[in-house]
Amino acid sequence: MPHAPATAAARSLLLCIAACILPSCGQPAGPKGHKAPPPARVEGSRPESENAVVVLEQAAVQRLGITTAKTTKRDARQSRVHACRLVQPPGTRIVIAAPVLGRVMSTPPAPLSATKAGAPALTFLPLLSPDRAVITPAESLTIASRLADIELMKSDARAAMAKARPRLAGAKVALERAETLASSEVGSQRRVDEARTERDLAQADLDTATRRLARLDAVSLKATAGEAPAPMPLSFPLTGHVEDVYVGARQIVAAGAPLLAVVDTRILWAVVSVYAGDLDGLDATASVTLARLGASDGA
Repeated sequence: MPHAPATAAARSLLLCIAACILPSCGQPAGPKGHKAPPPARVEGSRPESENAVVVLEQAAVQRLGITTAKTTKRDARQSRVHACRLVQPPGTRIVIAAPVLGRVMSTPPAPLSATKAGAPALTFLPLLSPDRAVITPAESLTIASRLADIELMKSDARAAMAKARPRLAGAKVALERAETLASSEVGSQRRVDEARTERDLAQADLDTATRRLARLDAVSLKATAGEAPAPMPLSFPLTGHVEDVYVGARQIVAAGAPLLAVVDTRILWAVVSVYAGDLDGLDATASVTLARLGASDGA
């Protein structure tokens, strides 16, 4: 076979190459014990105590507003957020109702308008019901009796005035005489005081009788059935705002019908629904902060 020696030579060459490569696979690339260099290093490092320190002068401290205070240890209260609703306390919402059957003569105030206690709210005209068209005999007798009583009281008032006038005149004269004697050092100051007291009592009696007669003259029982009574003003019962208006101008309403609703919004109650298990952890005497629904803290 002519190619046998070449094949044997090639095999011998391959074995020599493999023998040279295999010992080098298990050996390190460099000298024994040598480590690969790190990928990065820090140069010029020093301890934190040797770093630069910024020192503020007194002017810089005042400009920055830096202050110090002594620390104290105390218990901090836990705060919680609960939903609540604002309601009117009892007695702060009053409905003005019609006292009798009648007609609203004035224009009602607009809703949300301000009110003041005692200020006029509406002008109301009472209307007579059909059963009041004729005066009964008993009512006629009662009116006559009341008129007689009024005339008798007027007579008593006139008599009291007639007695008080001369008494007052005499007391004034006595006071002038006592003051003249006292200025001449003939009379005493006690007589002056007594005369002045008598003058004041006589004046008070005359004033009382005059006022009584004026009040009796103002009483009138001459109205008969079927005559329309005079309009009567209705006042606001409290200071606040008009919440609701139930009637309009010239509207006829029945007795007891609501006319206006007035509320006092200066005081409101915040009603909070709390889980029963959290009641023991709540302080009922602590202050609370109210905020709008969805508002951020502090709003």
